[in-house]
Amino acid sequence: MRISEPGECWYPQILAQRDTLHVIYTNETGGWKISYVRSTDGGQTWSPHLVLSDTANTTDTQIPHIVGYGRRIMALWHSYYLDGVYHYNISYRISENNGISWDPWGQVLGQNRPQPIPMTVSSSDSLVNIVIGTGVGDSAVKYGIRSTDFGMVWSAPLRIFAAIQGGWFDQTGHNSLVHLLWTGRFDMDHQVELYYTSSSNGGLDWSPSIPLSDTDQFHSQLPSIDADAAGALALTWMDYKYAPPGATGDIFLRESADSGQTWSGERQITFGHYSSLSDVERVGDTIHVVWEDESQGLDHWRIGYIRSTDGGQEWNEPQWVNRPDDDCRDPAVCHANGNAYVIWAVDQPTLDTLGIYFSRWPVEPDAIIGDNENNIPHSISLSAHPNPFNTATTITVGGTDDSAIEIFDSAGRRVAALHAESGRAVWEPTGLSSGIYFARAIKGQTGASAAQIIKLILMR
Repeated sequence: MRISEPGECWYPQILAQRDTLHVIYTNETGGWKISYVRSTDGGQTWSPHLVLSDTANTTDTQIPHIVGYGRRIMALWHSYYLDGVYHYNISYRISENNGISWDPWGQVLGQNRPQPIPMTVSSSDSLVNIVIGTGVGDSAVKYGIRSTDFGMVWSAPLRIFAAIQGGWFDQTGHNSLVHLLWTGRFDMDHQVELYYTSSSNGGLDWSPSIPLSDTDQFHSQLPSIDADAAGALALTWMDYKYAPPGATGDIFLRESADSGQTWSGERQITFGHYSSLSDVERVGDTIHVVWEDESQGLDHWRIGYIRSTDGGQEWNEPQWVNRPDDDCRDPAVCHANGNAYVIWAVDQPTLDTLGIYFSRWPVEPDAIIGDNENNIPHSISLSAHPNPFNTATTITVGGTDDSAIEIFDSAGRRVAALHAESGRAVWEPTGLSSGIYFARAIKGQTGASAAQIIKLILMR
């Protein structure tokens, strides 16, 4: 569904906190501004858009970011001011009540700058880290700015490193650890590659940058990184290796289970040769990845989604998220309450379709029920025998004689629909492989309420 007003919108970012979703994006309608919408029911309904940027004094506001700390939400973006000799700064606003209302504008830098200020932002509790990039001649310098009180006071910029060339960069935070990815090079003897550096004390000191992509003759670009609640990392990027002439590249992944001390080898996860910007989300052993794609045979740029449940070793079949006739860019993904949430920008083909779009996928249907256990109608029971099974299993529904039973695979796709006569139904899976499936009973054929979900184990 479209969650913005119609018009050209870019750079959407999403933050999920259980059933509350916060989305921020650049909105070109009637002049460049930063807009915000939220949902308190997991994306079923959305608030009207709220303009957060200072439209009276700025002409260009772009590249928004959003972070959270409990019920406190911070939105940050890049601003160009009309007056003064130095025009560029980083603006921000804070909500103390989960996005209902917002404090007045603030500026991160004490003085405006003469050049644009690309940035990336991460947070862990009240610690917020900003990394900015500046270019002087052919050099690329990264600086860190931090706040330990969620934006009340900001430090002066602290130089992290200097390279001869820099590009896209991204970061994530976990406790006092800050992980930074960037693309560039330190000398002209190497191509542009993906580099990693980290800080163990909240951004005060940084380790030397190390390459994480192969230092071969092919460029690596557009990195994304995420840490889960335990500090395990996943990162993705686009690499030109294996791509035919004139194409972009494929999406590659590396992961770390020990907060960046050791890394897995490179894994190629798309094979369309026209993949580009990606975003990654890690939740335990589950890794969600979305990306832009214009593979051969596609008429439009599309948004692809893929998932691994074993730390990146095996992946499900890629899926298209958007409508086939839309040109789609700038995807972002997050995860909460057993759902994967994806947002993206549509920039063609007509004004009626332009805007920021949203899709939700219940990739862990048992987790959804588990997070709302008090709402489960326990008068309905669900069981299966035998379980595990080989060719067939009998599913029994207690508490009702009239129910429908839906079967889902581990990727959240419905693979079967049964009708329980006298409270029983036999499932004989055909053409399905061994694995874990989920059965859900719906009381009444109108789908009034759902019983507790159970796992089914098919063993061929």
